[in-house]
Amino acid sequence: MHPIEPANSDWHLKVYTPPDQYEIHLKPGYTIAQHFETIGKDLSQQIKRRWEDPEDFEYVHFLIHVTHRSDLDLIRRDPEVAYIIEYAEYQVIDDTMIEGEAPNIPKHDEL
Repeated sequence: MHPIEPANSDWHLKVYTPPDQYEIHLKPGYTIAQHFETIGKDLSQQIKRRWEDPEDFEYVHFLIHVTHRSDLDLIRRDPEVAYIIEYAEYQVIDDTMIEGEAPNIPKHDEL
């Protein structure tokens, strides 16, 4: 069963992870329709957004709101799922500067 990877957090971003929302990334050449056929359940009504253009994205992937844990377990068992990430919404932290001052950005060795 595929693990669920945590959302990518970064020191200069505010991160909000909405409950029960996941990005599902499929292996190259595998479609969302094939995925639903494999898991034996059509969850297309729960998809909030999809990225299916192979010219722009390495993987077909979609954002889904999972209402039942059993549906997430079905998704996780499909061997053609590349990985699953908790969905997150990001906002840059407002670090306002006083005019004439340099931004307070740590040097690489301070990180």
